[in-house]
Amino acid sequence: MPIIKSLVIPLLFSLLLSCSARPDITDLIAESRLAIENADYPKAQLKALEAESLMTDDSPIHLKESLARLNGIILYNQNIRDKAHKHLQQAFDYASEMGDSTLMCINMFNLALCDTLPDNGIRHFELATTLAECIGNDHIQAVALEKLAFIYIQTKDFINARKFLDESIKVRGDNGAKNLEIILTQCELWLAEGNIDSAFDGYESIPNDSLNIYGKLTKATALFDILYKKGDYRRALAYRDSIQEYNDSISRMDGTQRVNAIEESYQLKIKKEKERFQLLLWLSISYIVITLVVIYVIIKNLRLKRAQIELMEKIKVLNVRISELMSSGDNPELHDMPSVEDPDSISSLIKQKFELSLKIFSGQSQAGLLKKLNFIKDFTASNKIELKAIYDALIGQFSSCCADLRQAFPNMTNDDCIYSTLVFVGCSKEIISAVMMSSDEALRRRKSRIKQKLPESIFHFFFSK
Repeated sequence: MPIIKSLVIPLLFSLLLSCSARPDITDLIAESRLAIENADYPKAQLKALEAESLMTDDSPIHLKESLARLNGIILYNQNIRDKAHKHLQQAFDYASEMGDSTLMCINMFNLALCDTLPDNGIRHFELATTLAECIGNDHIQAVALEKLAFIYIQTKDFINARKFLDESIKVRGDNGAKNLEIILTQCELWLAEGNIDSAFDGYESIPNDSLNIYGKLTKATALFDILYKKGDYRRALAYRDSIQEYNDSISRMDGTQRVNAIEESYQLKIKKEKERFQLLLWLSISYIVITLVVIYVIIKNLRLKRAQIELMEKIKVLNVRISELMSSGDNPELHDMPSVEDPDSISSLIKQKFELSLKIFSGQSQAGLLKKLNFIKDFTASNKIELKAIYDALIGQFSSCCADLRQAFPNMTNDDCIYSTLVFVGCSKEIISAVMMSSDEALRRRKSRIKQKLPESIFHFFFSK
């Protein structure tokens, strides 16, 4: 229907538009990854949080893995290894569930980087080495072997340290010796074994600009220790200042408070958005319900009007037939009163007209008011006003019927016709007494007189309900 379309379609369009404006999880993950590449970790975290808020149990597992890995990388780069470890473990579990060896290898390597206990680091790097070898990823295999060597140096297991360092160089091939991680680990091993001169020369050969903050700290700390042991205190003091500076930089990198602040602000934002969404949802539901109610009322009224028009057309036909019988003087009820009623007789036509008029009245508001007043015994002033409205509606609807009844049966008075009509429509005794201002006894006598004035069939039509 045009009315329904004009009311509902704009609402549906606005809802679809608001839904389509929501960002896609894939796009948010891509934006977070780009922010990581630009070292903008707060932005990366915000995009990851937004993607996580859109994630559901039914979301594709590859998206869950990507998001968990991103969260782990973001937190690792902000030096929050405990939380990073949790997310990277989830990423590894998702990769295992998918059976993706490459992702399993990457996540296992990242997971090992977050380990703070040597035993866990050794176990995870060994797994990463095995996985990298299986998928033919020489880079991850070489780096994992180098990390294993570094852990064994920290635990003073120099035999295994040398073994894994040599394996790392072997996997890297000709360029292995030029790799910064290899050189740093080799220098660490020389220093741990007491080969101070080789370690010093090795550290000195590494350009500072090629190292990250952790590499710079490792180099400065090692050179300080070597120079201090050699008794070159003046040069050692210079490195000590650098060590303090690098430690301060690493401390500033600890993003725990920043991450917590971002998470709290985002949760507050999500809470407000949910409240706003719920408000819009309830407003939309209310709008739809009200719209449907209005549509229902409109359709109901249209049907009622159509039905009333049809009833009025039928009454017009009856009026023509009644008028024809009246004008011809053919009125069997006044003369022989037949025992078997003719469908085209005056009585039959009048009864049909009363029935059709009752159907029309039933669709009016006064019909509902009448049902309510039928349960009241003592009427108040406001009830009497309502009674007058009902009486006026009944007179207006049944006046033509009463006129036909009086013309067909001249002995019937106007009050007789009104009383018969009130009984026919289902008015209670109290209502009839109130509107006709008659006692119960007077009404009984009137009914008795009406019985003598009407044929039995039409009398029962009015009073047998």
